[in-house]
Amino acid sequence: MGQSELGCTHGEIPTEVDRDEPMSKLMPLSMMVFAAGLIALAAVFALRASGVDHLPVWLDVTSAMLVPLGITMGLISVFRGHERD
Repeated sequence: MGQSELGCTHGEIPTEVDRDEPMSKLMPLSMMVFAAGLIALAAVFALRASGVDHLPVWLDVTSAMLVPLGITMGLISVFRGHERD
């Protein structure tokens, strides 16, 4: 049987993966942006449910923009990482 690119024969489970390149910093950043957007979105829902009609513009913009921005950044990070492999 031949060896795979991880250095083990077929049927074996590799115990460690050689990572020459450092992990992209874009994925953790995208997760933080997405989480901040979800928190802002939850705040908007909570304030609307409690009867507040006029929310600050920055809160509406934050909740509307950070969630899709985080998803987009995450997808870019995944596709860039896939191209390196």
